[in-house]
Amino acid sequence: MKSDAILRRSPGIRTAVDLTDVDGDTGRGLYNFNDELYALVGGTLSKISANHVVTTVTGDVPGAERVTMTDNGDNIVLWRPFNDTLYESDGATVAQITDPIVTDEGAASPVFLDGYIVFRVPETDQFRNTGINALTLDGLDVASAEGAPLTPS
Repeated sequence: MKSDAILRRSPGIRTAVDLTDVDGDTGRGLYNFNDELYALVGGTLSKISANHVVTTVTGDVPGAERVTMTDNGDNIVLWRPFNDTLYESDGATVAQITDPIVTDEGAASPVFLDGYIVFRVPETDQFRNTGINALTLDGLDVASAEGAPLTPS
């Protein structure tokens, strides 16, 4: 019996790089930064060029959970959601952000906005931001989300 449709693989799909021998083999996140693909597999961040050359980024991002990544044009920021910690990478190294603002209060859901990395302070109505086009933090760079607008009396 003939069929009206045939299931076929998409042409041209093939494995470009194999990261199965990388630490832990668990894919935790992918991110495109400055026209290169970054893959966090296990605790190892790898940079994959357009020519499919894999370079291991120095440093480690512990854990097994998926991460969220964003960037400010100069650095990638990785967020570990289970413990609300941030890591930064310049493409050559990766390390935890150890500023007391982040380590004491935690940081969640980082996003890039007009030159700033903005992130929530977990379990509060506050959010913080970095310096413009930098990963510097200032204790005064904090705001609070309001639930309802003020109404005139």
